[in-house]
Amino acid sequence: MITRELTIFLYFILAGMIGSIFFDFLRAIRHNRKNNTLMVALEDFLFWLLIGGLFLSFIYMLDAESIRLYMFVGMFLGACLYFLTFGKYIYKLLDFVCRYIGVIMGNIGKWSKGADNEKENEPA
Repeated sequence: MITRELTIFLYFILAGMIGSIFFDFLRAIRHNRKNNTLMVALEDFLFWLLIGGLFLSFIYMLDAESIRLYMFVGMFLGACLYFLTFGKYIYKLLDFVCRYIGVIMGNIGKWSKGADNEKENEPA
């Protein structure tokens, strides 16, 4: 009985770490583009929907009969463990990837605008 609860607790530590990676991804996205209030609210809503889904999917996968306090404690400890250990390195990597994707998307936008301008300047 105790080993089952310990296993569930360890899985929820993992869930907290996974949720923290999603949070860092959201932070990296916000760091690399302009934000308005509506988008921030939408992103926050989607983030918490994702975290709630993650929590419920772990409960379902582990065949836990009920929601227990130690599950929330495990997620909190997983988040703390993530941020105190390798979180800053993963954030830097995610930030770099988001910045690089932003540069690529910006260049694609410039190229497509340039192609549109060339079509407008062509004689009929």
